[in-house]
Amino acid sequence: MKNIVPFPEKDNLQDSAIQWLVKMEDGDWTERDKAEFHAWLASDPRHREIFLKVASFWGEIEMITALADLFPREKGQKGPRSVETGISGLGWIRPWRVGWVAGLALCFLLVAVLMPAVVVQRTTGTTEQVVESVDVLYETRLGEQTRAVLNDGSIMTLNTLSRAKVRFDDKERIVYLESGEAHFEVAKNKDRPFSVYAEKGRITAVGTAFSVRIDEQQVNVTVSEGSVEVTTGIESKNTDIAKVQPVSTVILNESGIVNYRDSIEYFEYIEPEKIENKLAWKGGKLAFKGETLEQVITETNRYTQQKLEIADPSISNVQIGGYLDVGDLDQLLALFKGSFGIEVIHVKDNVLYLASSANIEATNH
Repeated sequence: MKNIVPFPEKDNLQDSAIQWLVKMEDGDWTERDKAEFHAWLASDPRHREIFLKVASFWGEIEMITALADLFPREKGQKGPRSVETGISGLGWIRPWRVGWVAGLALCFLLVAVLMPAVVVQRTTGTTEQVVESVDVLYETRLGEQTRAVLNDGSIMTLNTLSRAKVRFDDKERIVYLESGEAHFEVAKNKDRPFSVYAEKGRITAVGTAFSVRIDEQQVNVTVSEGSVEVTTGIESKNTDIAKVQPVSTVILNESGIVNYRDSIEYFEYIEPEKIENKLAWKGGKLAFKGETLEQVITETNRYTQQKLEIADPSISNVQIGGYLDVGDLDQLLALFKGSFGIEVIHVKDNVLYLASSANIEATNH
């Protein structure tokens, strides 16, 4: 049986401990900060324990600031005592220079050893999580997005109705995108390539940013930074990768997009603004700049229970422009009616049928 682990809440203990460490790193540590920190420690015994565990881990890899003044040694103590005892003595800890994202990832290595080999992660809205494991399964429901910091410091953002399995070892970093859409910001490590398997292809990068979307067995890859290698003809079922001769390969640089099924169908380079529009979903937005109504409906239907359908063929190619909140159907319908003269004429079985306002008036007369 797979364990179901909810995404961490933003105010959980690990996050609070990390926030205190980040504040210390900023170099603007005041007496008031120190007093508030001690008050936080004293408010719950768990605060001290989790903070020491996080601090201890970073100390072991020489990446944490000296905290001897905050945790003075007990009288007669000559060295650090075990974090697990709950007794602090961190004068031995050396300075750290790790940034916020890397720090988050490193912190949750502490959690990884306690987690099972396969974990299912579920979201409840747009959230951010930091978890690590040998084999982790991430999922989002309809209309949800989530952001995960992986154990190498890479960031994976999942869009609506997406499912991805992450498997890292000391030789390679692999993500199996089973459905939906994901964006990756890859931490550089030339000795451990980062590969995403999607349908019958593999996308490999060392340090770059790119998105992968599966849509009816067609895969679209968009590179927003750096470059990737896209290879087709590779069958992958979760962690079983068939050894076959690749059908086609292309190196895709920044602002490049490629579509493939069994083989690469086409690739091109587009303006950076269009790349930003394609990735607007990461911020909970949808951006349209001249797409047809039919294209807009296809995209927005991915995020809502109620679906839109065109009842009037004359409006199919109306070009739509605007920024919308993901899943906000009322906002979308208001845009259609107010700016493009398109409105709902009929509702049946959770489907809203659209037509031109002008044609509706002409019919009524």
